[in-house]
Amino acid sequence: MMTKISYVAFSTALLLVAALLLSAVPASYGQLPLPAGVPRGDVLVIENHWGTYANPNNWNSIASPGVGPASIAPGGSGYQQLCKAFLWYINTSNSMLIPWIAAEPPIYSPDFTSLIVKIRDGVYWNDGTPLTAEDVVFTLKYLKEAPAPIGTNEKASVKDARALDKLTALIELNSPNPRWHYFYAVIIYGAGGILPKHVWEGKDPQKFENNPPLCAGPYNLRAVDPGGNWFLWERFDNWWGSKVFGVVPAAKYVLYINHGPDEAKALAMTKHELDALRTLLPEQAELVIKNNPYLKGWRASAPFAWPLDPCVKGLAFQTKTPPFDKREVRWALAYAIDYRVIYRAFVGIDRSTPTPAALPVIPHASDIEKYYIPLLDYLKQYGYDPELVLDIARENDAWWAEQYPVLGFWKQDLAKAEQLLTAQGFRRGADGKWLMPDGTPWTIEIKTTSGFEMESQRIAFLAADQWRAFGIDVKVTPLESGPFSTSYSIGDFQVGTFWPGCSQILDLYANWYNRWHSKYWTQKKGEGGHGTGWNTAEAPIEELNRIVDELERTAPDTERAFELYREALKIWVRDLPWLGFFPTPFYTFQDGYAWDNWPTHPENYYMDPVSWWSQHLFIILKVKPTGRAPTKDAIMDPKPLKVANTPLVKVATAAEWEKLIGAPPAVGVTTITVRETLTQQVTEVRTQLVTQVQTQTVTTLDVGLLSGVAAVVGVVLLVVGIAVGRAMGRRKPA
Repeated sequence: MMTKISYVAFSTALLLVAALLLSAVPASYGQLPLPAGVPRGDVLVIENHWGTYANPNNWNSIASPGVGPASIAPGGSGYQQLCKAFLWYINTSNSMLIPWIAAEPPIYSPDFTSLIVKIRDGVYWNDGTPLTAEDVVFTLKYLKEAPAPIGTNEKASVKDARALDKLTALIELNSPNPRWHYFYAVIIYGAGGILPKHVWEGKDPQKFENNPPLCAGPYNLRAVDPGGNWFLWERFDNWWGSKVFGVVPAAKYVLYINHGPDEAKALAMTKHELDALRTLLPEQAELVIKNNPYLKGWRASAPFAWPLDPCVKGLAFQTKTPPFDKREVRWALAYAIDYRVIYRAFVGIDRSTPTPAALPVIPHASDIEKYYIPLLDYLKQYGYDPELVLDIARENDAWWAEQYPVLGFWKQDLAKAEQLLTAQGFRRGADGKWLMPDGTPWTIEIKTTSGFEMESQRIAFLAADQWRAFGIDVKVTPLESGPFSTSYSIGDFQVGTFWPGCSQILDLYANWYNRWHSKYWTQKKGEGGHGTGWNTAEAPIEELNRIVDELERTAPDTERAFELYREALKIWVRDLPWLGFFPTPFYTFQDGYAWDNWPTHPENYYMDPVSWWSQHLFIILKVKPTGRAPTKDAIMDPKPLKVANTPLVKVATAAEWEKLIGAPPAVGVTTITVRETLTQQVTEVRTQLVTQVQTQTVTTLDVGLLSGVAAVVGVVLLVVGIAVGRAMGRRKPA
């Protein structure tokens, strides 16, 4: 382990070196802000998908509402991919657990009221301080004691936490929950991270800027654009993972940069100035497809778009704001929309098509079998038409069209919409436009994205056109990332193109817990989380509370759990707190000019190609230079990373638990059996978690043995510029 040094001295020296090496020139999206003399082949360039960060030097990861690049869309800055300390990841290509800072899956007591977290031996923070069970315990207690709304989950669920030894933490829960560790396992995008006790202790959890952040990942923050558009990270060659796993990332630098509008991003990718991006609208994607012969996406060749982003995009209603507090009004607005128009607008020239998702569940094959098909008759009661866009899907050979021809949507029914509104006191004026029950003109404002997540903006304008045709005045308000995020988090909207309906594994609780039970809601307007889905309800929805309460006592992947999820989905359909359309096809382009070994389906699919998720770390650790771009400090043939893929959870017997903690489990508590290792169902699109069996086998995934992406030839356009306004300051006291 590296010698422990003063973190202040460490970070100050790092940034002084950055200040000496970097000089400022006018910012230009055609230039990469790199230290002088750094060749293009040393740098992995990834899109900052979020856009401009208003507070680029505030690295507080727990503030609520978020304040900077560690708490607002931390995937745009690279913080969660390269720096943040996660206990576990979910491998989204097979739904298995990857223990990371934790040495193994969590071990639950037989009654699910406690769990043990074992920390991997040899892990340390990038200043040399060991990362131990004390950091885990500190994190939980610090968040539990922080002012609301910080630590909502910890306040609701954690009874106590203590370190049994240097590498073992015992966490006691307020109630049984065999999924509690999902709070700290990266499933979609990010998760709760461990805080360094020696940095955060005694600091104000809302005001502490944590600048620069102390990392536990393979890179340290090198420089920040004062305008909030780019973040440069430098490889930390003494990273704990290099000692434990024997792997060093090939790229010397990783640059997260906002190139501007989609047209600029597309141009940058055709010029090999951008290696990985989040997505483009079909028109801009066409430019890249036609002009970059090294292009890869979800597949190595067309269709390129990743069809199963884990969040259903559409329209969210602020259900505390009249008239959207009435389910009849929400359903009327749904019936006023012609889904075929919206669906066809997202079909690409490469025949990429959306995957319809009328439920807030991403329709992977196993989700279709567990949720969509069993609920089909119920959905039809609300006007669901499984053949609504089937002809369009078949024209474009959509992956689901033949095997699962049940994915449709609510059929447009203008008469039904009129009936529902009239029953609520609405009426049409002399000009044919709708009036509110009090006689005032009905005007809807849709808040949407500007400069990022542009597919959501397209949805806003398409929906607005259809509501206008129905007789409603509609105003579309595009917002940059900061104001957009804030408006959602505090409930300051009527309708917005937000995406509260997300799922990634068959066990839906992983992404539902903080929206589907009132104990996780924020009741005060202006606090984080207020205004998101059912979080807006005036009173708890007791039906949902009972379902989630039982789920928290029911083992994952049991038939009873699936029954409970289907019951909850029926309530969701009845109330329709948001209107989801589909996971928009994501042109998650990867440029094979400077870097090779990107994941492509199906031949080399070791991880979903999602550069803004925390799991992109495993792609960064896997890619290697092609040799086409000049290099200096890049590692040409990096050692392949071997990581364990394990069951999602372990459950101890009573005897095992007594041995682990030195005390028997509580008497009189009903024990629920969970089975531990995964059987998998492989489909054309995705490996799904289906059942669990009674063994504790650990599978080792050797990503180095997976076949590489085919190399192709060409010429690089290298523009190395400098756009650094200033070096970061030293850490400020709280």
